[in-house]
Amino acid sequence: MAGHDLDRLFYREWWSSTCVDRKAKRLKGYKVKIFMPEGMTEERKAQIRSYGAEIVETPREGFLSEAVLRAKRYQAENSARESYFLDQSSNLLNRQSWKVCGEEIVRDLKVHGVVPDFFVCSIGTGGTFSGIAEVLKREYSEIRTVGLEVNNSAPLFAERHHLAFEHRPHNLMGLGAGVLSANTISELVDEVRVIEGSDAWARMKLFIDEEKIPIGPTCGANLLVCDEFARTFHKKNIVTLFFDSSWKYASRWDGVYPEYSEVNDVT
Repeated sequence: MAGHDLDRLFYREWWSSTCVDRKAKRLKGYKVKIFMPEGMTEERKAQIRSYGAEIVETPREGFLSEAVLRAKRYQAENSARESYFLDQSSNLLNRQSWKVCGEEIVRDLKVHGVVPDFFVCSIGTGGTFSGIAEVLKREYSEIRTVGLEVNNSAPLFAERHHLAFEHRPHNLMGLGAGVLSANTISELVDEVRVIEGSDAWARMKLFIDEEKIPIGPTCGANLLVCDEFARTFHKKNIVTLFFDSSWKYASRWDGVYPEYSEVNDVT
């Protein structure tokens, strides 16, 4: 943001806009436009509006790609002094910021004398996975990194297996962006697994019931693969993340997004 005297800041949002809205709207006084596919949860939209941002919902058929196109079109129609596009997919600060988290994980592992064998993490626009994986691979040369994609939108899995990629609607709104973004560094992903959305929702709910920790459905996806590895491998250390919270999905607690074609009831 340094060096830009802006009248308006806008951001294509899919997962979380809290930090951008709070700092840009309340601290800087910028006008904020959030471009997001229609059909996102009411809780997410209420949070965005609570910070004074304007939401521009884009047609569900184009999903995230359409939101990006609309945001870029808005930018092209306004001068550089009037708008700035914080693009989660292509802005490499996304990946760079997650290196800090990777360093924190390494510090904690060393404090406890733990050497990790696996890093399991879902992939959306890729910044979280790639930023942390880069640090872990630098510190632990033998670690195996496992990226997870939702089965209805798995561009990296398709690329690895020489398959034609087609984005289809799904109910894991932290995954399956429909694009393979600049923040996804394929060389950092040793293995790609695909997850069924309904399975991730069911695992999330089981974890909440048992542990009383309100994680989100993408965390359920991470747990599914961790469960499998724990059954398959003996005395191995697995690093994963809980980067989503269940409060954002209360209005869709059955896992159904009626605006989209996937309507599996996972209650």
